[in-house]
Amino acid sequence: DLSRSAPFPRIDLVLCRNVLIYFTPELQEYVLNQFAYSLSNGGYLFLGKAETVRPVQSFYELVNKRWKVYRCIGNALPSARRPNSSELSSARVEHHSSSIPARRNGQQHSDQGHQHAPPVQDVGQLRRYNELLLRFLPIGVVVIDRSYRVLTANSTARRLLGLRDAATEQDFLHAIRGIPYAEVRNAIDTVFRERNIVTLPEVELAINTGGSGRFIHLSIAVMQLESETPELATLSVTDVTEQVQSKRQLEATQTEQKQLTQELSSTNKRLNDMNKELLDANEELQVANEELMLTHEELQASIEEFETTNEELQATNEELETNNEELQATNEELETTNDELRARTGELQEATIMLESERGHLAEMVELAPFYIMVLRGPNLIVEAYNPRYAQILKGREVHGRPLEIVFELFWEEGIPIVRAAHEVFRQGITHTTPRVLTRVPNTNGGYSESYFVYTLVPSHDAGGKVSGVIIYAVDETQHRVRELMEERERLRLIFEHSDMAALALYDAQTAELVMGSPRYLDMKASIHNIEHDKLTGKKWHELTITSWPDEEESPWQRVIKTHEPLHLPELHLSSSQNKQEVVLDYSLIPIFASEEQDTIRFIVVSAVDITRQVQARQELIQLNRLKDEFLSLASHELRTPLTSIMGHSELLQRALKRLDNGEVSKADFSQEAHILDMIVHQSRRLNHLIEEMVDITRIRSEQFEIKHKENVNIIQLVQHVLEQYIDSKHEINLITRDDEIIVNSDEGRIEQVLNNLVGNAVKYSPAGKPIEVRVERDKHEVTIAVRDEGVGISEEQQRHIFERFYRVHNDANAAIEGLGLGLYIAHEIVVRHGGRMWLESKPGKGSAFYFSLPLSM
Repeated sequence: DLSRSAPFPRIDLVLCRNVLIYFTPELQEYVLNQFAYSLSNGGYLFLGKAETVRPVQSFYELVNKRWKVYRCIGNALPSARRPNSSELSSARVEHHSSSIPARRNGQQHSDQGHQHAPPVQDVGQLRRYNELLLRFLPIGVVVIDRSYRVLTANSTARRLLGLRDAATEQDFLHAIRGIPYAEVRNAIDTVFRERNIVTLPEVELAINTGGSGRFIHLSIAVMQLESETPELATLSVTDVTEQVQSKRQLEATQTEQKQLTQELSSTNKRLNDMNKELLDANEELQVANEELMLTHEELQASIEEFETTNEELQATNEELETNNEELQATNEELETTNDELRARTGELQEATIMLESERGHLAEMVELAPFYIMVLRGPNLIVEAYNPRYAQILKGREVHGRPLEIVFELFWEEGIPIVRAAHEVFRQGITHTTPRVLTRVPNTNGGYSESYFVYTLVPSHDAGGKVSGVIIYAVDETQHRVRELMEERERLRLIFEHSDMAALALYDAQTAELVMGSPRYLDMKASIHNIEHDKLTGKKWHELTITSWPDEEESPWQRVIKTHEPLHLPELHLSSSQNKQEVVLDYSLIPIFASEEQDTIRFIVVSAVDITRQVQARQELIQLNRLKDEFLSLASHELRTPLTSIMGHSELLQRALKRLDNGEVSKADFSQEAHILDMIVHQSRRLNHLIEEMVDITRIRSEQFEIKHKENVNIIQLVQHVLEQYIDSKHEINLITRDDEIIVNSDEGRIEQVLNNLVGNAVKYSPAGKPIEVRVERDKHEVTIAVRDEGVGISEEQQRHIFERFYRVHNDANAAIEGLGLGLYIAHEIVVRHGGRMWLESKPGKGSAFYFSLPLSM
């Protein structure tokens, strides 16, 4: 009855399905507590899907969430559940006139009886009575009902039986730890059934089942307060631990005395036998004495001889007594030796039993050991024994009594190192463990399979401590090696998938097939060879190679296989089949050796790092250095030309002034010197312009180039002012515009510098007599100025670099034209910093048109 008591203890599995869902929460908690009390530590509770209750975590831990399987992690004490009103009502019993024996036999009569409700037993009142009447009794008293529930127990009973709480309902058979369950239950059932007193004189509360180890005397009797009340049983509990222990000690002493008495009786019997033999000898001597007395007369003549003989007999008697004493001492020594032999025999029997037990355990351990064991004896390492795991491999092969060399040659190709290691272990007497060894082992199909083994070779010794053999322990590491390979492959896969800088691929060195590749590598191969991603894995290296080699034996793959060394190609140029763009790769092939065989290449890693930008940057740097060298050469030439002119004209002017001071010439003859001063001023301005350009370059490179003086400027008027400066040129310059005024917020000096550069270039690079057109147009948000000439034009390749620093267009037509290659670069920067843009249109032989636009003032 789960609602009132717990099942029997030490249960391994409780299966409870579709039951607890019909209980109240309070009853569910109570029943689960009873299960925790009844289950063994580590037992299981199976509830199934239908049960919705969740056990207390202090007693259970979840094992399977789907089927709601729990493992018991702590034993609860049996708890009492507070009964409700319906449970407090007593069951109705039939009242009939049958006798007590009829009631014992369970017979029921449905005669004209009346049902009477027995009074409810006041358990609390019983407990109070017990506290008042029985608390000072030297014996324990326990009252239980027909369902083995403890109704009351005095303090002595609780102390002797280990009852923790007498205020809650407890099942007597389960609450007492260590009690013999079946014996006590049968005794209680006998008392209720036969209504006799049953006595259990020596009941042990066994320690191995949780008891205290005490011995108690149980006397069980039926107690019925009234004829209509439920049957109760009184259990008298007396601690007889000391009596039982004294009794058992007495029995042991009596047994020992009995054995000593038997031994003493046996010894006395042997002594009596020896005394009887002495008495017989004495009687024989008396007979001889009588014969001597009868022949006294005959021997009177020889009395001296008789006396001598008598003395000899007395000496003999003394010797016999001495011999008797020696025999007694020898008998005692024999008894002592016999006792020692008995004790030694007992010890030998115990040792034999222990050795047999240890041998059985050792045989079981060897049979269940998760590794292979082979025992070798002697310097020749003769196979003496092996465990069942080796027997499966050696099935059908004659191994016993054969040397290790022959055994390994039968089926292990890699056995020779093991044989050498075994002889080394035997000679030096040290333990040796090999690394993981790839071994070909015979299988059940008659063939061979590859496995990885770790061998541990341990020397065995004889009784004298000398090495007598070697024991080989072999552990199969194949599954562990497979897991390591899978983990390494998974790590490589993660590395490959997250490798953004380089395109990586892993190839099998034996088959040259692609095992895995990073997304970048797969994209590159798919782009080059027009192959889908999912079809790349399994392709061979020579099918996916970037370029071809005349001699296949000299390919990078074969060179790595032959030399066993990594191969690095610092710059490998290739073109994609889709966009025809050249890509430069830093290409490497790296061999990966097998961990077990250092001379065997297992995989080859291909690494391809895209260094196209680095190569382009290097080429641009080379180009820039070349331009800088050209600039320095041009700058030194351009600066030297005006300086030479200035110095020459200054010297002429200096000579003229000296002649004037000397009176050789008059002031009226100074017209030529005025022209010299104009040339000096012109060359000084030219030199200043070159210096200003170089200063602007420095400011632009150092991010200090700023447009500071912005104001509203009429761009039409500014263009006209610039064009007036080129009236004396050999070109017709035409201004085309439909507006008289276009206002732009800008730095007038810088915009004039841009116009001077564009118009000056048009003048310099156009043939003499060719017109130059300057067009100014305004749209909704900006004004566009275009300078068009009819010069030699600029190629598309040169147009891409036209606005770069130090760049000059190179052709035969403009080789003699002066310039540093800075004007367009500075002009472009000025326009951009004004929020505008600059571009050009040109074709070789058809002239060029340079445009720049500026935003209009709001």
